[in-house]
Amino acid sequence: MNSEKYEHLEDNLNKAGTSLKDIERVYPKICESFIPLSITGVSPRTYFYWKKSNLLAPSATKKEGEWVRLNLIEYVWIKIIQTMRDFGVPFETIKEAKVLLFSNTLKILIDEKEGYLNFLEKESDMSIEKINSIKKLVDLLTEDILNVPEEYEIYTTLLGSIVSDLLIRNDRGAIIITKNASRFEIGYFSFKSMMEFQKIVFPLLELPCIQIPIRKLIEDFFDDPKSEKFVDSFELLNLKEKKVIEAIRKKDFKEIIIKQDSKEESIIIEVEKDGAIMDQKAKEVKRILGLNEYSEVTIKYRNDKHLYFKNKTRL
Repeated sequence: MNSEKYEHLEDNLNKAGTSLKDIERVYPKICESFIPLSITGVSPRTYFYWKKSNLLAPSATKKEGEWVRLNLIEYVWIKIIQTMRDFGVPFETIKEAKVLLFSNTLKILIDEKEGYLNFLEKESDMSIEKINSIKKLVDLLTEDILNVPEEYEIYTTLLGSIVSDLLIRNDRGAIIITKNASRFEIGYFSFKSMMEFQKIVFPLLELPCIQIPIRKLIEDFFDDPKSEKFVDSFELLNLKEKKVIEAIRKKDFKEIIIKQDSKEESIIIEVEKDGAIMDQKAKEVKRILGLNEYSEVTIKYRNDKHLYFKNKTRL
């Protein structure tokens, strides 16, 4: 990609609420397989039964008897299947959800660009400026999206885009399953875009439905004590965020203030007499940083130095 095209792409991604640097930082690690099947709570027998039933992600290539390691997107999909089965959703509906969620989003946008832009203009409350940015973004990606390396194809899927977008933009979203007569129907909405698509989303939410909150599945993974060593493998913390964790581990701070993006309150960690904080509070800080649930961080070190940072993509 030449520098001029890169700048245009970055500009339109910023208008869409993210940035190329964030995508490059988050996406590659999301595609790497670190998570053991045991973390999901699904037995190997059930996993391989689902595999034989064609329910698993297209990237799930492990044979029976081999150790199963999942990337974050595959993990989320396993948890979605698990939730659907808990509510008695039949295999055929799960297969339909799989086709939808593992379709190549950008390729669909490219192939059906005019129809999608027409839908945005008539059925959404999205601004003309944002619609034009999406049009330019699709035009810029048309040449490059067809040459995505095989190992990264999963993050060009709808589910890959959802997971990455929720992390980068500090958004929340849910899969919606409704039942029309004898047929289940599948949809998706995010909190930050809900008002732009209220004509579509609100009628769905007025129906009896199953909602599967995607971000909550990721938060539960972060909060599970058994997941701690695997969370680090994704390297979702940037250099400044890692300094906060380092200061906590070294007990080299007087005060840490984290202003959360999704709440009107701040988390303030004050040094105790022994200069330590509870492990649970340290894990909470790590989750807030890793899942981008903050707008500002200030850390005051013992040597009176300060570290302050703010990430605009999280506002």
